[in-house]
Amino acid sequence: MPEFKSYRLGELTEWKSGSTPPKLDQKYWGGTIPWISAKNLTSYAISTSDVFITQEGLDKGSRLANEDSILLLVRGSGLFKDIPVGIVTKPVAFNQDVKAIEVNKSILDPWYLLYWIKGNKAMLNTKLEATGIGAGKFDLNILKELEIKLPPLNIQNKLANIARCWDDKIELNRRMNQTLEQMAQTLFRQYFVDGIDEENLPEGWRWGKVSDLGKIVCGKTPSKSKPEYYEGETPFIKIPDMHGETFIVSTIDSLSTQGASSQQNKYVPKGSICVSCIATVGLVSITTKPSQTNQQINTIVPKNESYSYYSYFLMKSKEQHLKDLGSGGTATLNVNTSLFSNIKVAIPNEESFLDFHHKVEPIMLKILSNQLENIKLSTLRDTLLPKLMSGEIDVMQIKPAALYEPVLS
Repeated sequence: MPEFKSYRLGELTEWKSGSTPPKLDQKYWGGTIPWISAKNLTSYAISTSDVFITQEGLDKGSRLANEDSILLLVRGSGLFKDIPVGIVTKPVAFNQDVKAIEVNKSILDPWYLLYWIKGNKAMLNTKLEATGIGAGKFDLNILKELEIKLPPLNIQNKLANIARCWDDKIELNRRMNQTLEQMAQTLFRQYFVDGIDEENLPEGWRWGKVSDLGKIVCGKTPSKSKPEYYEGETPFIKIPDMHGETFIVSTIDSLSTQGASSQQNKYVPKGSICVSCIATVGLVSITTKPSQTNQQINTIVPKNESYSYYSYFLMKSKEQHLKDLGSGGTATLNVNTSLFSNIKVAIPNEESFLDFHHKVEPIMLKILSNQLENIKLSTLRDTLLPKLMSGEIDVMQIKPAALYEPVLS
């Protein structure tokens, strides 16, 4: 059994704050420096972004996180799902919702700290709930006072390398899914966008509205004052569950039989298309089991199975239109159910529906399979990490390939 030494997290780390350059001043944006916000913390290794700032933007107040820094989301609605965290592999800038943590490498392997955070999600969420300083916000003083028990550096290195085997596979699946979805989107465009003349639709096509694709259900939140309505078997979908997810395979919250039954008309079946329509507008995901949603989501329950994937990619293509529709002169975007139901859309003929569905279905099922495998890998990682870090399992006796067997066999 290796010897463990206890430290306060703050003893071994320095914490940097980020910022957002003025968004209306173009001289701060469109440069070469990757700028990280909450939506970029979906991968364990962070090196780039879809948003870049200039050197002037960096000088305006944003700061660089150096290689091997840990980026931790410390406030935001996504915290309770999975404590978004990653390690920087190339210098990046970051916004004010994120903290950059630099470690004393003579004592603490930064990759070990990354996996210590991942392995202590439950404890961190308990701290998050107990801060009393507002929902979805960490008290940094509490974080810095956390006790971290460290084995020797060589043990830390070994454990971090093992944990990266899980995350490498998770990341491979995630990138594969991005490619697969792009393939499916290409098919959608070939069938329903390219070469389509809006003035003269193909034979058998017609103009209609979203509600022609199926029943539209606006979600609702059961009374929070009744705890017996929650923590059951019915997924309760909210916007944080939809970020980056083609299929909804897990949710932060769930409803009990009693809670779901209190609003029986809010059930949506497997294969329904959820579209976020308030505040964060334009996210689209597919349900994988009977579920309910909150009031920020409108859901299309397709008339038949062949409408499902068409409806999914159609709504993905309507993201900007949904945002424009929801602006309404107010700060908070809101596409109410009536507006959503009446969005003008092309309704192809049944042959086109069926042909597209049959061609895209194998792609979509592979995406779902990869998502489910990632859930299993994440669960395995999060189950074994605390045991490896505590010394309950001797990390020096573990062969990385063996860690996949419970998932892949």
